[in-house]
Amino acid sequence: MSTAFKIPRSKYKFEALPAYFVYTNPAIPNDSLPAYAPKFGLEEGKRWKEVIADLAKLNSEANHTRQSYKLVFAARHGEGVHNVAEAKYGTKEWDAKWSLVKGDGESVWGPDPPLTKVGEGQAIDANGKWQKELKDQDPVPLPTMFFSSPMIRSARTLQLTYDGIVWPANPNEDKSTVQGTTSLIAPLETRPHILECLREDFKDRHTCDERSKRSTIAASWEPFKWTVDATMDEEDTIFASDYKESREVMTQRLEDALSFVWQLADGHDVINITSHSGAMEALFRACQHDDFKPKTGGIVPLFVRATEQRESIE
Repeated sequence: MSTAFKIPRSKYKFEALPAYFVYTNPAIPNDSLPAYAPKFGLEEGKRWKEVIADLAKLNSEANHTRQSYKLVFAARHGEGVHNVAEAKYGTKEWDAKWSLVKGDGESVWGPDPPLTKVGEGQAIDANGKWQKELKDQDPVPLPTMFFSSPMIRSARTLQLTYDGIVWPANPNEDKSTVQGTTSLIAPLETRPHILECLREDFKDRHTCDERSKRSTIAASWEPFKWTVDATMDEEDTIFASDYKESREVMTQRLEDALSFVWQLADGHDVINITSHSGAMEALFRACQHDDFKPKTGGIVPLFVRATEQRESIE
């Protein structure tokens, strides 16, 4: 059990399979790619219908192989107030001084800073990207389960990314009337899950990584019927403690988190996880994927194989 985040150790070993997306192509530097690569980075010559067929075929064999597969859209939140401050002061000075305080008299970035207008625009751009790709002759498969870090910047990015596509922008609005169409409104089997274990890394005590109270988070998302992690303490006891994470510990935490998500999403082949740059980098490492820092608001798809470990089933 991961004591800080109250999740069991992973039941699986994960691997992001190559040959599906440009992010695993060694000939293409990841830092050269835009936040949203064409067709979300699907390799040239690949078609989404082939990806969906591969998922179905491989998962049909799961009972015999102890393996299961999912298409995971890993998303980084849009620009937050703290990102602007880091750019203003530079990463070295930010880490040494400004990240440890709550603001500079002009901006407030701690605790739990919101998206900037640019950040909201990035999430809205992602929404437009989804709508465009869904209308393509070879449409992208839409996630049917959604997960987010509890931080405002992460959950708000998730909301804006799928507003009017998966759920109504107005929680009291009938789905069939959103944007005057039903073609982009997918049935929502499960409301998004806000999970503590998807938070940013704890290498340092950056005030932007202290979350809001659980009751505040629950009140924010109750109108949308989102599910808030039942194990989350009211106060941010993790931030208040002296808990720190090495690179290896962070990788293990995201492996445990992905295992937890995997089980919650049983029967769902396509899922979305919205979190933070450090959390995404740890997720990549946990999946034996190229380790790189995604751009703010970026989306990186992974075709992931999970192999259940024998010790977890004996």
